Amino acid sequence: MKIAVPLQLCVTKLTSEARDYLESEEKPELAKQLDPIANQLQDILGQATGASYRLTEHLAQPINVYERRRKDGVKQNPEFAKKGLCNYSVGVGIICGHQCTYCSTPSLLRTHGVFKEIGQTAFQRGFAIIDPDSPQRIKDSLPKYLTETDVIQLSTIDDAWSPEARRTDLGRKVMQVLLEGTPAQIRVLTKSAEVAKDFKLFAKYPHRVMVGLSTGIPPDRDDLARVIEPNASPTRERLDALKKAHDLGLRTYGMLCPCLPGVADSESVLAELFDEVLACGVEDIWTEPVNRRGRAVVNTVEALRRAGLQQEADAVALIRKRNNWSAYTLTFVQTAIEVAIEKKVLDKLHILLYDSSLMPEHKAELQKFKQGIVWLEAEKKEDVE
Repeated sequence: MKIAVPLQLCVTKLTSEARDYLESEEKPELAKQLDPIANQLQDILGQATGASYRLTEHLAQPINVYERRRKDGVKQNPEFAKKGLCNYSVGVGIICGHQCTYCSTPSLLRTHGVFKEIGQTAFQRGFAIIDPDSPQRIKDSLPKYLTETDVIQLSTIDDAWSPEARRTDLGRKVMQVLLEGTPAQIRVLTKSAEVAKDFKLFAKYPHRVMVGLSTGIPPDRDDLARVIEPNASPTRERLDALKKAHDLGLRTYGMLCPCLPGVADSESVLAELFDEVLACGVEDIWTEPVNRRGRAVVNTVEALRRAGLQQEADAVALIRKRNNWSAYTLTFVQTAIEVAIEKKVLDKLHILLYDSSLMPEHKAELQKFKQGIVWLEAEKKEDVE
């Protein structure tokens, strides 16, 4: 498997450079012809590195899927307890097939042994890692000490309704295990409107299930969402699913994450996003600026440029520098709090903020706010077995 990582990097680098060259020569039609070639190369790579199967149907970004068994079940999650989201978490995989360019999970899991095993790097796109035996694994290791005040989140680093998870209904099966085997509350977080197909199960436990669909891009920017969240449901479909959950009597919450500069950090867009989730009866609203870790910003800029969204790409590219990210974060937080105050929902707002990249002067300004910000320390490497 020693050749695999260089091969992955070579495939990605060559197709990217060829596309950039053709576009610079104003030959977009030829650039588009690279896509099927790149997909074929990725298919070959998957076969060479032991992918279990490849998913292509209805996916903007086809993915090689690797099946690997995780060892952990429901586990304590101090980091998410600080965020106010849960005190326990559980997952169905390691890398999610939604393929969001801004995903920070690779930065947390980059040293995980599974990447060396399958000959990939955590920062590359085009693959997912799933544990198809998740329901039984979790059932076999359910803690006996959970109470009705505990909150389990499904999931924190992956998505139980991503394309590869939906293939075997992992989300519904894991939810059934958790709801029948524990008295805990379950917080669902996904970018897939397909979760609505499981609301019939959720509705049997209306006071225990909290439904959230991550929506950090305004509904009228589906052109952009398709670029940086290629395999996720359109934002409008996610909001419709959240509204359906509320109409069925399920508890809901808003997750406006991340709010990219030039896309979702203005007063008008934030007000729109607040209105959308508030119409879904959300108990709370979480939001955050985009994370600078790893290749999140770089991957997002590259994807936006390839799609011809130059203005948005330029806005995101600016925050690669610490001082620009810090200034954007200051303005974003101030605007979000102003919108929340105007709509009289400041008590619902939780802005997740890691202070390690903030400039001292910006941090000092933000510390003046006594409500709305959840201050967090630098994220630690995720402990996934």
